[in-house]
Amino acid sequence: MAQGKIKVWRTVKRGFLFPINQPGAILKLLAVPLAVWLLFSLAVALAFLGKEGTGRQTVQFLVILVGFLCFIPAMVRCYRMILLREPPGFLSLGDFFGRPVLATLGMYLALTLLAVVLCVPVTIGAGVALAALGVKKEFALLFIAFMALVSTLLLLCLTPRLLLLFPNIAVGSPLRFREVTRLSKGNRLRIVWTIALLTLPLGIADAVARTGIHEGSALNFLPVIYLTASALFSAAVQIHALADIYRELLIMEKRRRDAAAGTTALV
Repeated sequence: MAQGKIKVWRTVKRGFLFPINQPGAILKLLAVPLAVWLLFSLAVALAFLGKEGTGRQTVQFLVILVGFLCFIPAMVRCYRMILLREPPGFLSLGDFFGRPVLATLGMYLALTLLAVVLCVPVTIGAGVALAALGVKKEFALLFIAFMALVSTLLLLCLTPRLLLLFPNIAVGSPLRFREVTRLSKGNRLRIVWTIALLTLPLGIADAVARTGIHEGSALNFLPVIYLTASALFSAAVQIHALADIYRELLIMEKRRRDAAAGTTALV
């Protein structure tokens, strides 16, 4: 498959510039999902107003989960806008139940399951083994952290093969699963670096913003609003970067095949 090298810094630059240069298009895509999510969050807040209990964390998780499900159609449309030059517009009901949306949701579930399968058994197994051997708590925690890191690195090695499935699904799956996973050959480390460079600055800023959230504070809405905007900005940046990488690798693969065809014709 494609053997050329993607340009990491150019991809990162284009990713950060995308939401800055096209805020109107992104707001159109986000308008309906954001409205649905805010209405659901408001309904939940009113339903549990003044109630304290162990179900608070579950409710918060449910709000986050519904928000994620609401924004998947916007994500798919954003990929199509970048790769297929589709005009941006407000989402309709059909956008929420289209085949690309359901396939994207299934892919997210599969990746989550893969992360659990890789990380959790290794970490728990290491902890149980060390406890059975009577290893000191400090060394046991250090070894468990090391095993969790190894599992994470293993997941990162697999991630570049799978991330390109999202833009491929969004545009109608023109490539089969195996073709997409082979497309990143020779560029897997560069894809990891690209995602890291896109994620790290916003992750640091988000961590700083979370320190401004205090129990019972009347000013909590400021960091919460920032974190919501940051999450949407980060999603737009990463979507553009993955679409850019996918398009660039497809162009490289086409050139490689054309060159191979020309060589064969000469022979």
